[in-house]
Amino acid sequence: MEFRFNVNEIFKQPIVQVGHTLIPQGFKGDRRALWDTLSKVTDIVNAMGSASATAQGLTKPITSADRLRNSENQNLYLLIEPNACNGKGAVTGLLKTGQKGLYVFDRDGHHYHVQAPCILDFYVHESRQRTGFGKTLFEHMLQKETVHPEKLAIDRPSDKFLGFLKKHYSLVDPIKQMNNYVVYDGFFPSVKEMEATNNNSNSPNKNMRGANGLQAQIVTSPYGRYGAPRPACSMGQIIHNQSSAVAAQEPTGESQETPQHQPQQDEAKALEAPPLHPKLDRPQTLSLQTSTDEGMNNIKNDVRHEVEEVEETLKIEVVPKIVDELDKLHISREKEAGEHSSDTPQKKATPSHLTDQGFFDLKFYHNKLW
Repeated sequence: MEFRFNVNEIFKQPIVQVGHTLIPQGFKGDRRALWDTLSKVTDIVNAMGSASATAQGLTKPITSADRLRNSENQNLYLLIEPNACNGKGAVTGLLKTGQKGLYVFDRDGHHYHVQAPCILDFYVHESRQRTGFGKTLFEHMLQKETVHPEKLAIDRPSDKFLGFLKKHYSLVDPIKQMNNYVVYDGFFPSVKEMEATNNNSNSPNKNMRGANGLQAQIVTSPYGRYGAPRPACSMGQIIHNQSSAVAAQEPTGESQETPQHQPQQDEAKALEAPPLHPKLDRPQTLSLQTSTDEGMNNIKNDVRHEVEEVEETLKIEVVPKIVDELDKLHISREKEAGEHSSDTPQKKATPSHLTDQGFFDLKFYHNKLW
């Protein structure tokens, strides 16, 4: 990729390593030259990152000057072609590496926590592909990082990159991870490496760190507060009718060996020994008949007899008197009504729906008929 300024004035070597400071190796100059160099390096990194994203079909570049400036554990290798562009030089390739903490799985499904070097971006200009520039840049990176190709984790490799690894390093059948990284079988430590790591470790409870920064997870017994016996659950004892004096058997951090005949002796003792707390009988409050219920029944019977006696007394003495008084009152009212009717002339009865003059009574129709 060509630029309007002279690339050879900034990069003095065919392959240049740039870190988070964006200052190329071997730079010499004053503050003004430093700012000018930083500005030009920023333009180169952004332009190469955009070209790499376009070639891989990404929506946004994964390599930029801002990202590189904010990442201290990443290195950027730029491949320079000094004789291009009439002696001004051009940038032909880009390779970015960095340390990443990843969780990976091998073919057998074993889980590893890895802190290993990763290939984050790799791009060679389309006009310089299949000419050996990519292999030159990749070999330089392997020498600088002192790592083997199979020990690298690759972030979202393209088909061209996978073909490149297959052609030059015989890496086939990659293992794709859930985090979009790709590793190979040589990435994971072998059995000999794991045994050597286990023999060299001092403490068996620590995670064994194998080759390539891999940590093999070793299952150990719990310790500290996690290994202490748990208290018995009182609610569980109540439900299952168990004694609170019997301690619950919980797994602890220390493994205890017992002889083979011990379980049989324990079972025999358990059968011979009586239970510490026998099952309680049914409480008296739940019985069908108690002394309290008998007393209540007696009181109810006494009250019933008294009520019956009062009813008989009312029927014999009070009720006849009330009937006589009502009869006398009815007779006196009939006499008064007869005398009043004899004094006043009788009027002809009119229907209820007519007035005294014989007209229809509208109020009658306003009354509800039901």
